[in-house]
Amino acid sequence: MTRRVVIVGAGAAGVYTAYRLRRLLGDDCEIVLLEGSDRIGGNASTLQVGDTSVECGAQFFHRGAQSGFLALLAELDLLDDCQIVRTAAGFTIWDRAQQRRLLHLPATVAGFGALGFGDWIRATKFGVFLAYAWALERWETDWTVSVDAWLGRMRLLDDDFKHRVIKPFLYQFVSLPPARIGEASAKYAVTYLVRTLFPGGGAAPDVPRIGRARPTFEAFQSLVGIAEIHRRVLAAADVRAQTRTRVLAIRPMPERGATVVTDDGEIVADDVVLATDPHAAARVLEGDGAWDSGLIDGLRGLEYARLPISIQHGQPAHMPQRRSDWQPFNTILDGDAAMFSVWFGPMRAPAADGSPLSLFKSWGSPELYPTRAGSEILAHHHFVPLPTVEFMRSREVLLPRWQGERGLWFAGGWTRWFDSQEAALGSADAVAHAIAGLDAVSVDELDARADVQRVLERTATHAPVELRHRLVHAVDEVEARG
Repeated sequence: MTRRVVIVGAGAAGVYTAYRLRRLLGDDCEIVLLEGSDRIGGNASTLQVGDTSVECGAQFFHRGAQSGFLALLAELDLLDDCQIVRTAAGFTIWDRAQQRRLLHLPATVAGFGALGFGDWIRATKFGVFLAYAWALERWETDWTVSVDAWLGRMRLLDDDFKHRVIKPFLYQFVSLPPARIGEASAKYAVTYLVRTLFPGGGAAPDVPRIGRARPTFEAFQSLVGIAEIHRRVLAAADVRAQTRTRVLAIRPMPERGATVVTDDGEIVADDVVLATDPHAAARVLEGDGAWDSGLIDGLRGLEYARLPISIQHGQPAHMPQRRSDWQPFNTILDGDAAMFSVWFGPMRAPAADGSPLSLFKSWGSPELYPTRAGSEILAHHHFVPLPTVEFMRSREVLLPRWQGERGLWFAGGWTRWFDSQEAALGSADAVAHAIAGLDAVSVDELDARADVQRVLERTATHAPVELRHRLVHAVDEVEARG
């Protein structure tokens, strides 16, 4: 007898769940994928600016942080078809009020040769922070340790650096207002960073690199867009999404399974996968009134916020004032506000005259700068999780209690690890294996100590003599005294 699985939501988690179910159950599974909007992809969408495509939402991925996602691309022979490339990545934190940079890590190793002594002092301290971040990711298993509690353990760094540099740096990973970054789960705040910068063993995928200079760090991206990858994955699953189909309620059966009520009729399912954010899931479950109020309240209690996103071309609105301070990744501070901006110039082919591309994507506090007239070509919002310690506690209680209850499943980046393509794929794997009655795929533990040491030693070759020893031995010092 064919099993019918209804998946609600055609973002990353919904698409990957459909694909994994097809691979595990083949034609013994009827997969119905419902999407309320007019397209698949969720937070992934692509805007064409002249000859260049730019992602409006989810974009960058990395071989350490998203090894499963890259393995999926290789499995489907999409590395070439979807134009996967890697580029150099560097970071700047810029204080608008003081008109100065608080941290400057060049995208290429050669760029460190131009740093002043003050920059080097902060870069050296940042190297110690990276050693702390690696140690946390490697040894800490408690996702409810806060950033503030973790910073309090760092005996090798001064409080001023922790609060004026580290916290703003973590903004790009937690999207919390600057005053609340200390509430974030420390594990959540650094896990993606550590796996991005220090991918562990194994060779990098054989994909082209933009630029010839030796990179400090690398970022991977698709030049045709992640939404296009989702379309290819769905085609491989032989599943067609039913777009513009709103799910109004899910009516549970007495024992297992449910009737999915849509604005186009009802569908009886053996299993229902809610591949949505938890607030959307709560609205759907509340529609019938038969689900436990504890489940609905728990889903609603997971804190989310609308994150403004701006795409700009030409004169940027949300970048450091001095062009010499620009890096591919930039955090701009102004009192209690923060913005994070990606500059695509070093990440794409230059213009016909050889100049870097003037294309930018920013997210965060829109009040930080007024958008310059004519420069903004798209403004929209994403609904994103705010990964506080309380979020982690609620997630750890909610999912073990309700996952799979009466054939109801939850998939999505919010359900595990760090909200990303990798987490969406991991949740899809877990749900698909459980529906198929199979054990979930285990994930190897990351031990990237050698990578951390390699980056610190490579950077130290350009450092002032009096700072080299501290950089080279940062990991040893954290392990011994941190």
